[in-house]
Amino acid sequence: MNKIDDIKRYYSIIDIAKRLGFEIDRNNKAICPFHNDTNPSLSFNIKDNYYHCFSCGASGDNIKLVQEVLHCSFNEAINFITGNNYQYINKSNIKKEITNDKFKIDYSNIYKTFVDLLNNEEAFQYLEKRCITKNQVIEHKIKNIPKDKKEQFLIIKKLLEVYNEKDLINSGIISKSKEYNNLYLFHYKHRLIIPYFNIDGETINSIQGRTIDEDIKPKYLFNKNANDSIYNIDKIGDIKDIIICEGVIDCLSLERLGYNAIALSGATKINILRDYPILEKYNIYSFSDNDKAGKKLIKDIYNFNNYKGTFLISNFSDDKEVKDINELLIKSQVKKFNINNIEYKYLELKNDKICILDYYIFTKNELKYIKKSNDFERTLYLLTEDKKKLTEEEYIKKYGELI
Repeated sequence: MNKIDDIKRYYSIIDIAKRLGFEIDRNNKAICPFHNDTNPSLSFNIKDNYYHCFSCGASGDNIKLVQEVLHCSFNEAINFITGNNYQYINKSNIKKEITNDKFKIDYSNIYKTFVDLLNNEEAFQYLEKRCITKNQVIEHKIKNIPKDKKEQFLIIKKLLEVYNEKDLINSGIISKSKEYNNLYLFHYKHRLIIPYFNIDGETINSIQGRTIDEDIKPKYLFNKNANDSIYNIDKIGDIKDIIICEGVIDCLSLERLGYNAIALSGATKINILRDYPILEKYNIYSFSDNDKAGKKLIKDIYNFNNYKGTFLISNFSDDKEVKDINELLIKSQVKKFNINNIEYKYLELKNDKICILDYYIFTKNELKYIKKSNDFERTLYLLTEDKKKLTEEEYIKKYGELI
């Protein structure tokens, strides 16, 4: 056995990972720095001394881990591990390098070419069942990976006509099998392909795959080396309020209703909001699922100065089958009414007393009162003030039973 084999075998990958700044849980897992990770998916095998990410597929031995994280040569990685000519690297600097420097390379053109090579027929079919319109699919350039492997191979072939293999692999669009030494699409399973555009509407920061077949795991998967991103940030309009969601389909559901909505690439990515000063001029609301991730989103976003409130699914329906905004849309009826030639859309649950209108929760009885008005804004103000100051008995006397 040579010296290199000894290093790979006897220098603990756990110890090396900790020196690199990884926070490792009791299951020997950590947040993966090689893709847009939200839950610990990078696993460390103590027995065989290697790492593997079950989401993006990144894997290797202790030497490769150092090379990938520090962007250094093979010999420099050896020096880091063994201490020969080793200079201490501050952990906070390493973490900064992992989260920022790693993603400075712009792969947007590769992402654009990849998206343009895909079809969207299955995306239409899948999202139509979820009440997302065809125009939304086209406007957001949502595509789908073909099931047929020959079609996937043709996509790879066309990509290789424009870009070199190394750049395609580094971009996370294609991967290479160690066993067979062949190339394959990173999102090779049957998935929607969802591009996350930057605020300019042109640059693609990352590509997210969302399973079409529900038995495929994980449900959501970003390409390796994806930038942290905000979905729909390029389409925020002049409406003064923005609703933040946990996922793309929830975001599209609210957009379908006419709301200004954006989605984070994960509930743990809340700090990315601070990277977009434009958001400071909006009132921020959150609309989250009633689960751990949803509660974390509310907790983390609470300290933002322009945070105005939150909606939970449980606020709108007692139906336990309604788990997210999209299911709320599917099980609801989209209705509208006019006041002084202005159209207002609202969401009415078929078997519930709740309606959603302009970031407010109303009963159907209250909505009847609003519709009778000639001044929507004034009526809305009076209604919300009465809800604050009147007793339940006084409120019922003025507005009727809350049915």
